[in-house]
Amino acid sequence: MTGPQGPAGLTGPAGPKGDTGATGLAGPKGEQGVAGPQGLVGPQGPAGAAGQAGATGKTGPAGPQGPEGPAGAAGAAGSKGDPGPVGPAGPPGLGLNPIQIGMLRWYPATTAGEVTVCKSPSGLAFDGQDIWVTCTGSSQVTRVHTPDGAILATYDLGASASPGPVVFDGIELWIGTELGDVRTLRTRDGAVTPYPVAAVSTALAYDGNAVWMAAHTKDSVLQINNKSSQLTLASVNLPSGSSPTGLAFDGENIWVTHQGLNKVTKIRVGDGSTLATYPIGSGPTGIAFDGQNMWIASQGNNTVTKLRAADGAVLGNYMVGAHPQGVAFDGNFIWVTNQADNTVTKLRAVDAANFGTFPVGQSPTAIAFDGANVWVANSGGSTISKR
Repeated sequence: MTGPQGPAGLTGPAGPKGDTGATGLAGPKGEQGVAGPQGLVGPQGPAGAAGQAGATGKTGPAGPQGPEGPAGAAGAAGSKGDPGPVGPAGPPGLGLNPIQIGMLRWYPATTAGEVTVCKSPSGLAFDGQDIWVTCTGSSQVTRVHTPDGAILATYDLGASASPGPVVFDGIELWIGTELGDVRTLRTRDGAVTPYPVAAVSTALAYDGNAVWMAAHTKDSVLQINNKSSQLTLASVNLPSGSSPTGLAFDGENIWVTHQGLNKVTKIRVGDGSTLATYPIGSGPTGIAFDGQNMWIASQGNNTVTKLRAADGAVLGNYMVGAHPQGVAFDGNFIWVTNQADNTVTKLRAVDAANFGTFPVGQSPTAIAFDGANVWVANSGGSTISKR
């Protein structure tokens, strides 16, 4: 039998290293270890190629307006447009009359000009050079040189003609008579031609084509023209008792005062139609146009009324002298004859400021303007006054 093993002997010295043995089989993969700390960022690599553009997104809301930039250079002028409509006429202003300047007329009125003519002067008309005067008491017409008042000629209209109102049409004078006719007097040679109208005229006015006549006793207004195939172009009947007394033309319409009814009527010259009738003063007589307004003298209450021609609005009533009759406009001022106190009153048209009342002859009625002065017919005597 084998005996018990003896004790181990001492370890001998290490032998030389042997050759490396063959690699053993890989052991199973161990579990992933804990992540180590992040390393430093490396340098940026080169940019890659641009990708395709994406679809356009929706427009965002407008941002606030930025400050205004500098003005750009002016563009080329466009073509000229059509002219606009003409605006309404402005009110007449206080202008300077070149004739009056040349005469050094800085005074309100002259009081030295009295001219003796024929008996009972009743009508006045200016032909652009001379003043013509009709005289009821002598059936005559007198031509007066305006610069010096010299009598240039006197023409006889025939027995009992008793001429009254007169108007100039550019070639002839038209004169109303007490014989129920109107007579023309050619200014270049004094030739007289009568035209029967079967009415006595109290006023005459010219509209650039025809003459208008107020037939006081027939309550009517006639439009007449001796160049047409028939004398009477239109006849406008007024209300009974009208007693038409004054006429004035405003560029489009004829205005007639109704002394008997205290009214004024606006009549269209083209067809004779009545456009409007307005109440006015007491006993209206003379009437004049200042380019925008009608001025009407009312003998019953010693006033002159300023009435807007466009719509008949009364702009004011102004006191003048006693029993006013005739009215004239000189481009700046309205002049009114005052029959009962032998004076003429001067009012500024723009505001009716009174520039004075001046003496004239006896019973002044008609009045006319010659471009520099007004002339007044003094029906109670044989004179006309230059103011």
